[in-house]
Amino acid sequence: MTISFERSGGFAARQLNYSVNSDELSEVDRNQLEQLVNASGFFDLPEQIKAPPGAADVFQFKITLQDDGREHTVEFDQTVSPAALKPLLQWLNAHARAA
Repeated sequence: MTISFERSGGFAARQLNYSVNSDELSEVDRNQLEQLVNASGFFDLPEQIKAPPGAADVFQFKITLQDDGREHTVEFDQTVSPAALKPLLQWLNAHARAA
């Protein structure tokens, strides 16, 4: 499984990018990542989750996942982040900052 993560916007407009192939992770991280992806229902989410107009200084996210011949991208901002996706988003943010 390969995941690309992009975070942009926010008050300081600082961009954060992170890509990882799960084969390169420790067994613990790989298992955790797979569980978070499965729990999020990622492949069932729409490609774009639109926020109501007027949100300023919020983070925008783009996550692309490739797994078993499937590829799916989801774009959204922090005001409309699906609850099931938040644990995966937190994992990606933490690993992106540590990279």
